[in-house]
Amino acid sequence: MNNYEFYELKKDHPHWVNTAFQNSLADIANSNHQLKNNYSLKELKLDKMASFIVVVNPDEKDVICFSGLQINSWEYPIARISSRHWFSDKYTSKYLRKRINWKVCVVEQIKVAIEQGHNKMFFSTELSVLNKIFDLQCSRSTTAINTIIPNVKIVPLDNHYDTTGKPSWQRIGQVIIDNKGWDFPLTERSNNGN
Repeated sequence: MNNYEFYELKKDHPHWVNTAFQNSLADIANSNHQLKNNYSLKELKLDKMASFIVVVNPDEKDVICFSGLQINSWEYPIARISSRHWFSDKYTSKYLRKRINWKVCVVEQIKVAIEQGHNKMFFSTELSVLNKIFDLQCSRSTTAINTIIPNVKIVPLDNHYDTTGKPSWQRIGQVIIDNKGWDFPLTERSNNGN
């Protein structure tokens, strides 16, 4: 699919984009999505998003995917890219799903983060995935991002980290810019559960 547009939800955008976004949230609420409670307006926490990108099909006037750049959620100066990422089942295909979030949403989020001085970024996944699959996702994400921003790589961290304080143990992909590593500050749990 080549016909898509993207909009920053926190800036001016056509009214139909907001309607399509609200319709997507309603669809998620009525679905069997494992994390559907994360996608209410309250739980999206748009006030903690420096950017929230919505990718739409302008011909169908509906949402393909969305995700945000989450800030001010931790005591540390870090930012989460691809936060609250959601992809419509209508548009799910291996190629589209893997590329459009990283080439559009995340690239825009990284640009905003850099402009705002957030140079320590990560993405995480709450769903259990095999380590090899997560590592491959980080590699493919780097490849997609590098078509537009060549000096960024996503490095999978070995263990699980608490990203919410509840705790919620998640795999982390650390964003490295210009090969400048940084210590990830959130609580770590080893893969053996300790």
